Amino acid sequence: MEHVPFLLLLLLLLRHGLCDAVCGDAEGIQGGEVVYPKIRTNGSILEYRCPPNSYAYPVSWRVCQSSGKWSPLRNAFESAQRPSCITYTCTGYITFENGWHQPRQNKYRVGDTITFHCQPGHRLFGAAHRTCLANGEWSGRTAACDPENSLCPWPGIPLGGHRQGHVFEPGRAVRFTCLQELVLRGSPRRVCQNSGQWSGEEPRCEGRYAYDNVSSVAKHLDMSEEITAHAQTGTNIYFVVHASGSVGAENVKMSGEFIIAVMEQATRVSDKVWFTVVAFASSAQLVSVLTQSPAEVGAAWEQFQNTSSFTQRGTNVGAALGQVLSLIQTAPPRTSARKHIVVLITSGRHNVGLDPARVSERIQAAIPNPDQNLDIFALGVGDAHKEQMERIATKEPGTQRSFYLQNYGDLGALTQLVRGLGEGLGCGVRGVGRSRLIGRVFRGEQAEEKQWPWQVSLKFKDKNQHNRGGGSIVAPSWILTAAHNVWDAEAGRAMAPEQVTVLVGLTTLQKDSLGLPVGQIIIHEGYKGFSDFSFDIALLSLTRPLAFTPKIRPVCLPCSAEMSHILDLPAASWEETCVYQGGILTGHGGEQEEREIRGVITGWGKTASRPQGTSMLQQAEVVIQSRSRCQQALKNFTSDMFCALGEKGQDACQGDSGGPFVVKRNQHWIQVGIVSHGSTQQCDGSALGAYTSVPRLMGWIRRKVPELGFE
Repeated sequence: MEHVPFLLLLLLLLRHGLCDAVCGDAEGIQGGEVVYPKIRTNGSILEYRCPPNSYAYPVSWRVCQSSGKWSPLRNAFESAQRPSCITYTCTGYITFENGWHQPRQNKYRVGDTITFHCQPGHRLFGAAHRTCLANGEWSGRTAACDPENSLCPWPGIPLGGHRQGHVFEPGRAVRFTCLQELVLRGSPRRVCQNSGQWSGEEPRCEGRYAYDNVSSVAKHLDMSEEITAHAQTGTNIYFVVHASGSVGAENVKMSGEFIIAVMEQATRVSDKVWFTVVAFASSAQLVSVLTQSPAEVGAAWEQFQNTSSFTQRGTNVGAALGQVLSLIQTAPPRTSARKHIVVLITSGRHNVGLDPARVSERIQAAIPNPDQNLDIFALGVGDAHKEQMERIATKEPGTQRSFYLQNYGDLGALTQLVRGLGEGLGCGVRGVGRSRLIGRVFRGEQAEEKQWPWQVSLKFKDKNQHNRGGGSIVAPSWILTAAHNVWDAEAGRAMAPEQVTVLVGLTTLQKDSLGLPVGQIIIHEGYKGFSDFSFDIALLSLTRPLAFTPKIRPVCLPCSAEMSHILDLPAASWEETCVYQGGILTGHGGEQEEREIRGVITGWGKTASRPQGTSMLQQAEVVIQSRSRCQQALKNFTSDMFCALGEKGQDACQGDSGGPFVVKRNQHWIQVGIVSHGSTQQCDGSALGAYTSVPRLMGWIRRKVPELGFE
């Protein structure tokens, strides 16, 4: 019987393969600790943990190999004889134009703060104070001192970098580079656009071992807006997942859990989403192809894990992206208008096969209008090669498409945050529910459920009043609308609150729809009635606050506190900042003729096919026109108005009054106008629509409803 233990050991070896030896437990790391797996066999993970403000070098985990040895101490850039914990620092190479900064140092430690100042005649944009964070990144946005003599704002120079180009007018480009030891994240080239915005993503320079904050990654991974924008056509999401032996079976499993969380979030938004999963090591394998069922994808991924030996060691990102390209190129014509979202998850440097950046370029070339119809997210874990990832990911103003996590434990934390996306969202964030067929505001399109969750309809009890008007949710208890909607012409004052009810959370109006009672109506003191539409703005206070849901959410207001997180604003007083926002959001109501501002209007008013009004919420894109054109077409066109018209004659019409004119900035929708009146009584595609300028009247809103938050 003394041979029984030996026989048991032999059976264990046979079960796992004769080569699957047990890895050792004598590893160490200078300045940190080692966390071993419960069973140190092939595919299990050893983790290195370091104190706060430091990182494990050269790797943060190692995989037990079938040889009984832990994977090498080698990352995408270099190798080491022994692991160690290295303290983060932030770069001190700073080029700051038209101003100065203090203190000046070669390097900054975690917690150090620098302050930026501008020369006279220049206004500071970006963060006036930036702190070296615990992950080796600088806090805040790039600071710049702008003389405000160009359409596009003066583009700052990233800390640790350089900029080429000094003309900031439409069509002109600037280029960015970083010091040799730093990696450029964001767009290396940006072009000034007609809207006064820069193309691409704001660049920054950071160290190769700096990692992103998990909560920030979760925020940027919210795909609700992208899916919503393609509510009618649908969205394809392709997961491209590194699953080689160097990743480890435990970490591959965590990638699968992340995929499931993203799918669950996407299907909560819409039922028109299709999923594909590609796994890759030295070659690529289709695990699941264009299915709408997360359960099917989960089962296919589990089968893949159970049947894969994880013995391949290569990292062929190009082949995996090539599988996505092939699916796009061979898709039926009816699916060509879909949104395509690629999510790449990798922990290594591409080292075999086609250049993945070239394949990414081919994917972009294969999709019509890729700026609108394609997003490629690159999610690097551990020692992923940042330069390669930046060349793969797409760029978009105000958003981030490349991310870097320190280890798969952070990916697990990200998974939990993704599952909670949509809870406690701020203003101007939308989602879409079950889609319906597209229909036909005037010459507009039918809106989808939850697509414009701030839109409300007003019902009136006075038989002498029109029976319908629009408005928008700006806070739990407050509705913004046009003054003429709630004006009692006979009395020469606001209607009694009991004459008005508010319908919320609807895209289809029913005759028996019940509205919420109004407790107070506030009309601008300058409004004089139907003969003059100056100061055509009103606020309605509900008798009880709304509970926000995916169908009921507030729109953003310019000059409110949220704008400091959405827009790049100057360091100035509230009044000065509000004037600036009026410029970038409306072109100062059309005064800046060179600035092209496009927005969306919504409402249940008259349409080409239904002159009596429609029960289905309509939407249309319109463009703000020059003030000179507006003044010629509209009587009593005042400074608190702007006018707009769609390229195909789209316009608001009777019944849309009081509804919102919104613009999209950095994934948030901001209300800049209120539907007021038109240049004629006819909605024939030739009349200009007049809108009350919200930025011009934010001072009034601020005085009347200070609890909305403006500081």
